[in-house]
Amino acid sequence: MTGFRRRLLLFFLLVAPPTLLYAKPTGWEGGGNKYVRKQQPVPHRSPVVLIPGDGGSQLEAKLNKPSSPHYFCDKTTEDYFDLWLNIELLLPYVLDCWVDNMKLLYHKENNTVSNNVGVDIRVPGFGDTETVEWLDVSHASISSYFTNIAEALVKAGYTRGVALRGAPYDFRMSHVSLYCVNPWFGCFFVCFSPFSKPLWFNPHRLNLGLLFIGLLFNLLILFSPDRRDVDFPMFKQLIEETYYKNNNSRVVLVTHSMGGPYGLLFLNNMDQPWKDKFIKSMVTLAGPWGGAAKTLRLYISGDNLGIYVVNPLSLRPEQRSFPSSAWMMPSPLLWDTNEPLVFTPDRNYTIGDYAALFDDLEYEQGWLMRKDVEGLIGDLTPPGVTVHCLHGNKVKTPHQFSYTAKEFPDLQPTVIYGDGDGTVNLNSARGCLRWRDQQKQPVFYKTFEGAEHMKILANQTVIEYIKDVVFSPDVSDL
Repeated sequence: MTGFRRRLLLFFLLVAPPTLLYAKPTGWEGGGNKYVRKQQPVPHRSPVVLIPGDGGSQLEAKLNKPSSPHYFCDKTTEDYFDLWLNIELLLPYVLDCWVDNMKLLYHKENNTVSNNVGVDIRVPGFGDTETVEWLDVSHASISSYFTNIAEALVKAGYTRGVALRGAPYDFRMSHVSLYCVNPWFGCFFVCFSPFSKPLWFNPHRLNLGLLFIGLLFNLLILFSPDRRDVDFPMFKQLIEETYYKNNNSRVVLVTHSMGGPYGLLFLNNMDQPWKDKFIKSMVTLAGPWGGAAKTLRLYISGDNLGIYVVNPLSLRPEQRSFPSSAWMMPSPLLWDTNEPLVFTPDRNYTIGDYAALFDDLEYEQGWLMRKDVEGLIGDLTPPGVTVHCLHGNKVKTPHQFSYTAKEFPDLQPTVIYGDGDGTVNLNSARGCLRWRDQQKQPVFYKTFEGAEHMKILANQTVIEYIKDVVFSPDVSDL
């Protein structure tokens, strides 16, 4: 071995080992002889609350009825059972039992609604996603709802019940009935917190005075024929809880269909400091900001929702009884008030003729409910948060209805189609664009050609858009 090689070997034996020993390994951190693997930066991930639309929440019922439509209809049940969606209850004849359990009663002396006599209905799963991912507990494919969006977020690292929450509600009502689904427990501990954090974060603040107020208010709720007057306490609490559960990360609301107007109404009832603190943005899918023309057919001759074995007239009593149906009638803010939407041999009906239409239908309750709800978001007050307004277009969408003398009002009309997503008309879906000039927060708008009203929930491009929003830094969205 040459002298050079001998000296080089001696260098590695005497000098190099200490150098290597104390060198900082790649991907590790520390000092001395204590190194730990460096934590990789976790990408920002905003928590998400899913807000469903009309028919987008499971409902359970318990019966103690004095009468029923048929001898084979249950009048009493020992416990709650699945009412919506329960595909088995939509069979011919059995459908009449279901309609009688689902319909609401209107009390015009105080402009309220209640369940049918002897029917108690509750909304299961508040805060979780199960009852908005699947509308039928059997997970039948036809009942898939927020499933694809939820699965995509879970695969991206979300945990159900922590960063991914659901806000089901009684969609029959005319504004977000996110009242206390169990008024003796949920409302007692949740609805009356005056604090910015949930009460279970501040148990020392719970006092007898608060309990007394909560109990008194719950009694009013429990015996009120219409609980819809209790504004959003659980929804507000859910958002705050989700914020704190996720390291004070602001929440993204993801809404579908009527959930968009519900979300808007909720935000219009919150002050700006609260929205600035807790809400990052609202992503609306297929929002009917000015209603939908197809609700007129629902009121006149019923809508079988595309289930061909179901007679639309069988569903009409139930569909007519929902204040939410009146809420989703076309709004004069986004529709031409001189354009006829319903044609009959005797007369045509525009948006300005609702009173006459209900009078000709001999259904005064419909007009009273419409008057009750038309001002809820009638002026489309901007939400005061960043908005991502997404919807489909270039899908045949019912726009006008033409009845012959024989058809009006109990047979199905000839449908005149326009642009939209198959349910929401284009002029209504574009209503969110009004906010661009009315609020300082940005309003992003994107259409998806051919994305049908329900299928937009499984549209991969839409899902990727949502993922981009929730993973974007909470400084400015896309």
